[in-house]
Amino acid sequence: MGTEDFGVILFIVLIVAFIAYIAAAAMRDKKRRLPEPAEDPEGLPVPPGTAGSAPQEYCYSCMAKLSGGETSCPSCGKPLSLRGQPWQRTAGTTVAGRYLIGLALGESRSSVTYLARDLRLETRVRLREYYPRELAARDASGAVTVAPGSAEAFEKGKDLFLREARQLSRLNGISSAAEVKDLFEADDAACAVTEYAEGQPLTEWLAENGAVPPEYTLALFAPVLRQLEREQAMGLTRCNLSPESFSVCDGVLKLEGIGAPGGRVSTFLHDGFAPEELYRKSGEPGPWTDVYSVCAVMYRCLTGVSPDQAGDRVYRDGLRSPSSLGVYLSAAFEEALMKGLCIYRDDRFPDCAALFRAIYRNRNAASGRDSFYSPIIDPVGEAGEGTDGFAHIFQPEDHDVDAIPNS
Repeated sequence: MGTEDFGVILFIVLIVAFIAYIAAAAMRDKKRRLPEPAEDPEGLPVPPGTAGSAPQEYCYSCMAKLSGGETSCPSCGKPLSLRGQPWQRTAGTTVAGRYLIGLALGESRSSVTYLARDLRLETRVRLREYYPRELAARDASGAVTVAPGSAEAFEKGKDLFLREARQLSRLNGISSAAEVKDLFEADDAACAVTEYAEGQPLTEWLAENGAVPPEYTLALFAPVLRQLEREQAMGLTRCNLSPESFSVCDGVLKLEGIGAPGGRVSTFLHDGFAPEELYRKSGEPGPWTDVYSVCAVMYRCLTGVSPDQAGDRVYRDGLRSPSSLGVYLSAAFEEALMKGLCIYRDDRFPDCAALFRAIYRNRNAASGRDSFYSPIIDPVGEAGEGTDGFAHIFQPEDHDVDAIPNS
């Protein structure tokens, strides 16, 4: 190898070494400019900007106040790391500068309902957001982006959502209804805020108390049926009622959430409480759908068991009456209950107004007029011994059937 060739090789080596030096220096500078990782409550490094980079003040599963340093909630026992679905609002964000969003309580084809905290009043609420996943998507900021060509359908659905929430506010003051607290638009979406019933879920209450005596069942469901009657008169139907839809608050049965125009069906059906029309694409939901579901919940309260799944009953209806299960109630009550649980809609009551009349109407022999049993309930557990926790007094009210208002 000549002196000239050696010089060329040495030049190339120096160039490569210089390039490597420049690249290493750039990497060191980039690392210096990266933020230092935050520390989570356990002292473990977490990526900057994640939920762990700031203390979590509330449990997003129950909205209980946290003291700091917990990995699970002292109140509900659930892990603080729980997060919602990608299309849902991020737990821990604030809407309208007032409502702290928690985890989703449920969703339908057109909306998502979240547990939330009213930071102004320091109370738990339900926040239901209009969010039809077939027509829209949510970006990283939480704003809703409408799919191309779907703007008209999206706006029509939003107007319907706002109108039904305003209609439901007319039920404020009914003991069984969750009151509408607020209605607003944020991030191109519409939101309705309703009362969060600070009671015990009916499912847990039934697990503790067992089957409910007929008189107490009548007392619990009278205001519920009147609420459903008024909702149906406004064109609203539920179509997803089950024991999970109710809470017991100071001896009063509360119906959670709000109805929807035209009977929009939830994406999840509760077997035993959903009628057969909800299992068919061609099935037509309506007020008769709520008749079936509320009767199924009453059946569960009375007997301690859920009705058979509606699809199974189509092929072989083996649903037993409460009396055949050892529950003794009036013939009129049982007849109305079983009629409400008929498989096909044409065999049921057309709406909850008709169901209410059939169950609570009583012939007053003295006056020869129809009247309604008006349940007057003492606080549970304060009626003395022998009540098994179910205090109940029934008195007939002297009201004509047609004189009781429907709205």
